[in-house]
Amino acid sequence: MKKKFIVILLFIVCAAIGAYFVWQCRFAPTRIALVEYMNASVADVAKAAAGSRVEIVPVKKDELAKLKRADVVLVAGMGLQIDEDQRELLRKIAASAKPIYVGNSTNPDNKITNLDSVQIAKLTAYMQGGSDKFNTREMLNYIRRELDGKTYGTHETVEARDVNSEVFVYPAEDMYFASVEEYRKYYREKGLYRENAPNIAVFTAMVSPLGENTEQVDELVYALQRKGFNVYPYAGIRNRLAVLQELNP
Repeated sequence: MKKKFIVILLFIVCAAIGAYFVWQCRFAPTRIALVEYMNASVADVAKAAAGSRVEIVPVKKDELAKLKRADVVLVAGMGLQIDEDQRELLRKIAASAKPIYVGNSTNPDNKITNLDSVQIAKLTAYMQGGSDKFNTREMLNYIRRELDGKTYGTHETVEARDVNSEVFVYPAEDMYFASVEEYRKYYREKGLYRENAPNIAVFTAMVSPLGENTEQVDELVYALQRKGFNVYPYAGIRNRLAVLQELNP
């Protein structure tokens, strides 16, 4: 009887270990650590991850111990200032099986990435879209599926799309317009354009209309519309003067 009990107990323990292993390898959320990312960027990525099997963990350079629990590590390399102990910790992660990517590093000593050239090219392409909603969501899908190796809750990866940052964007719409004429046509089709009403150009800086975290910009546009204005949210920087000259706000 005692021997039978031990066999049953061993079976239960092995089954529990196997179930835990399957959960960790296939179903568990992918924890992505964002090291030294700006708060606005973290907010964009976190919002893109909402409802997915991805968890975003913001990490400051003095909190690198948190990386032990991360599945994938992304580091904002531009202007990154870390001491040798912190750099050595990142090197140890790179030497392990845990994917780490340091983007746009301005210090050769901080170029600590253990991805292959194809993976680097994929991530770079997604990130070059800035805070574009589509590219951010597809980047997270790619990271979970290809870097973390968990296909549950993912779909086939797709290529990053090219995004022209010099565009008009209407709130809550994943559509971009390269000119005042194109935007105004869409604005008319939605029944929002008001003849002879004043024009207002909304230029954004830290919060991009292309991104996920746009609630404040969206509410500003809606409020101005309720006041009777024709509102033109513009994400670009280089062509602002030309936009102002054409709109005559």
